[in-house]
Amino acid sequence: MSTAPELLPVVLKMLVALVVVVGGLVLMFYISKRISGFTSGRIEERLIRVLATGCVGLKKNISLVEVPGKILVVGITGERINLLTTIKDPAIISRLKEKSKEKHAAAFGQHLQYFTSRIKGIKDAE
Repeated sequence: MSTAPELLPVVLKMLVALVVVVGGLVLMFYISKRISGFTSGRIEERLIRVLATGCVGLKKNISLVEVPGKILVVGITGERINLLTTIKDPAIISRLKEKSKEKHAAAFGQHLQYFTSRIKGIKDAE
C-alpha cells in the first residue's frame, strides 16, 4: 500500500494558502495606504521638489531643487551636499519649471494606476 498523499488535495490546500497570504498582503497594503493618506495626486503639492539631476562623476551629482521662491543648485557626493548657487530670477525659475514638467517621468504609482485602469477598462468592455 502507498502512504503518499493524493496530489490534488495537497495542491488545492497549497493554492488556498497562497491566496490567503497574497490576499492578506494586498489588504495590508490597502489599509496602510488609507491610513497614511498617500495619493499620487499629492506629488505636485510638495514644498520641496527635485526638478532635475545630472551625473557628473562616480557618485557625484548636480541637482536643481525647487523651494518656495527660488531654485537651489546643489552638488551631491557620497559624503556631502553643497550649495553651489541659488536662482532667484522669476523668469529663469518659470523656464526651468516648464522644462522640468516636459521631461518629468511619471512615478511608478502613476504608471501602475494607468495600467490598472486600462485593464479595468478592458474587463468592462467584455
